[in-house]
Amino acid sequence: MEFIPIGLTAVGWVASPWATVWINSFRSRRKQSRTGKQKLNLLKQFVDLGREDKVPHSQGDLLYSKNWLRRFKDAISDAEDAIYSHEFAKDDNQINNILEIFEDLAGEKKAFSQKLMQQEISTWRRTNYLMCREIKGRTDETEKLKNWLLSDQSSTNSNTNVSALSIIGTGGIRKTILSQLAFNNQEVQQNFEVRAWVFLYEPTRPGPTVYIKANESNSASSDQTSTSFEDFHNKFVSNTKNKRFFMVLDDLWNEFADEWDKYLSLFKCGKHGSKIIVTARLKGVANVINLDPDSQIDLDVLRQDEYLKLFKECVFGNSELLSEEFAFGNKSSREDYSALENVLFRIAMRFGGSPLAAVEVGRELKLSLDQERWNSILPNKFCIADPREKDIISILGLCYRKLPGRLEQCYLSCALFPRDYQFEEHQLNLIWIGMGFVHSGSTAGNYIKDFSIRSFFIDTARTDNKYVFHHVLHELAEYISDGEFFRLEKKIMESESIEIPEEARHVYILADNFAKASEALRRNEKLRSLVIDGPLSNSNDEKSFMKSLGKVLNNLKSLRFLVLSVLPQNLPTTVGKLKYLRYLEFPINQEKLPKLSNSFQRNYTLKRWDSKYLLVAKDIDKLIEHRCSSAKIVNEDMIYYCC
Repeated sequence: MEFIPIGLTAVGWVASPWATVWINSFRSRRKQSRTGKQKLNLLKQFVDLGREDKVPHSQGDLLYSKNWLRRFKDAISDAEDAIYSHEFAKDDNQINNILEIFEDLAGEKKAFSQKLMQQEISTWRRTNYLMCREIKGRTDETEKLKNWLLSDQSSTNSNTNVSALSIIGTGGIRKTILSQLAFNNQEVQQNFEVRAWVFLYEPTRPGPTVYIKANESNSASSDQTSTSFEDFHNKFVSNTKNKRFFMVLDDLWNEFADEWDKYLSLFKCGKHGSKIIVTARLKGVANVINLDPDSQIDLDVLRQDEYLKLFKECVFGNSELLSEEFAFGNKSSREDYSALENVLFRIAMRFGGSPLAAVEVGRELKLSLDQERWNSILPNKFCIADPREKDIISILGLCYRKLPGRLEQCYLSCALFPRDYQFEEHQLNLIWIGMGFVHSGSTAGNYIKDFSIRSFFIDTARTDNKYVFHHVLHELAEYISDGEFFRLEKKIMESESIEIPEEARHVYILADNFAKASEALRRNEKLRSLVIDGPLSNSNDEKSFMKSLGKVLNNLKSLRFLVLSVLPQNLPTTVGKLKYLRYLEFPINQEKLPKLSNSFQRNYTLKRWDSKYLLVAKDIDKLIEHRCSSAKIVNEDMIYYCC
C-alpha cells in the first residue's frame, strides 16, 4: 500500500529523510559547540532552518515513528522557548538539556530512518482519457466547453493556429472528468483529426505521459508513452503536423507553466482551429499561457441540491427508484431509509459540496446500508474507515505537497477553527503572525493571495467576501496535523467528561464550554495556542468563566497565542506571568488593564482594532503594521490603561 507523503507538523517542522540531514548536521555542529553562546547559536540555526524548509513526511509510518516525531516537535518548541528565555536569564543548563534531548532523538532516528522515505505517487493518479464517468451539477460548464470546442474561435496567440482554454479549481472539483467528457464527446471527436491527452504531473518520470488517438480508420488504437520532452516533441509533431488537433494538458503546475513557451513552439505544427484544454489548480495559469479572461472556466463546489443528489446516487444508486422502493415497503423499511438519509445529510454537509467527497465517501457508505455502521465511521477523518486506502487522500494530498514551505503551517492552522469559519484578510494575517507562522525574516508576499491562486478558498462571492477554506481541504488539514489542532465546538453537557488529546498544542473552545473544560486544559501544560470563541449565553456563568480563566492561564506556561472573544471582567493578573506570550486579543470592555510589571510593558505594545484590544510582543509589532496596514490597527498607551 502506497501512502501520499504528507506531514505531521508543528512550529513549521515536519520530518522525513530530511530529518536525517538535520540530525547529522546537528551532531557535527554540536561537537564544535563548546561555549554557552555557541550552543545557543546552534539551537537558533536549526529553529530558523525549520521555519523555512518544506519537509514532507509519510503518513504510512509506524506508530513508533509518529511518537518520535511528536517528541521531536516538542523539543523544537522547547528550543524556541529556551532561546527566548535566554535573552532574559542566561540558563545554560536549559540549553544543555535540550541538546541532550536532540542527541537522544538522533540515536533513535537510526532505528526507523528507512520508514520515513518519501514514496512514489500512486500510478492510478496518472489520468487518461478513458477514465470518464458522468458528471453532476456542471451543465453550464459542460455546454460552454463543448461550444468552445466546436466553434471556429481564433487563436489567442497570433503566432500559432491554436486556441487554449483553462479549467481551474481545487483538487477533487472534477476538472479532469469535465475534460474527459469533452474529449470523448462524439461531436467533438468529429471536429478534429487527432486528439491527444497529456498527463503532466509525474514526479518520478522525466517527461509527461502521452496518449494520442487519431480519427483515421487505420489509426484507431490509442498509444501510451512516458517520455522526455524531446521524445514527446517528436511524437506529437509526427502525429499532428498539418492536422487539426485537440489536446488536453491535465494537471498543469508551476514547473510546466514556466516552460509553456517551449510547449507552445511545437503546437505551431497544427492546422487553424486546433484547441487545447489546460486543467490546473493555480489560477495564475491563465496569465502564464496568455489566455483571455473568457477562456477560463472556474470550478467551485456544487450547489447544495446538486451535491446532495450526487451524494445519494453514489450511495443508493438510482435514488428515486430506491426511495420509491422504500415508500411502497413496510413502515419499518421507510423508517430505516429516513434514518439513513438523516445520517447521510450530516455526513454530506461536512464536505461542503465537494464532488470528490460525494464519490469517495459515497462508495464507503454504499458498502453497507447500515445506520449503526455509518454512525461508527462518522467521527473518522473523511468518514472513511481508512482514508489512506482511498483516492481522496492522494488527490487532495497534492494540494499540500505543492505548497511552499512558508504556507504549510498557515494552511494547517485552519484546522483550529470550525468548518465554514469566515475570516477577514487582516484577521488571517493576525492569526498567522501571532501563532509564529509568519515572521520578520519570512519571504515577502501576500499569503492570502498565495492561497487564493491555489484555489484553497471557496469563491468569495458565495461567502460575503470573506475567506473560507474548502471543506475537504479543512478535513485534510485535520488529517495531516494529526491532533495538534483540537476543537471543542459542541455544547458540553454537565455530566459529560472532557478529554483533550495529549498531543494537542492549539485548542479552540466555545466560551460556554470553557469552565467545564478548564481542568482538562490545565492538564495540557504544553499548549501554545488557545482561542475562546463566541459569547457566554448565560450571564450567571460569568463568575465561573473568569475564575477558570485565571486558573488555566496560571498553568499554561508555554502559551504564545491567546484570543478571548468574551471577557466579562478585567483581564486576570496571571496574564503578566505568560513570559512566552506573543499575541493576546480581547474585547474593549475594560476599565483598566491588570497591573503589569515594567519589564512586561517594555516588551509589549497595546493596539486597538475595531472593538478589540491587541497586546502584542514588540518583535512582531512592525510585522503587524506591515501586513495589516489596511485594518485600521492603531497604537494605544499601555501605561494609561494599567492600574
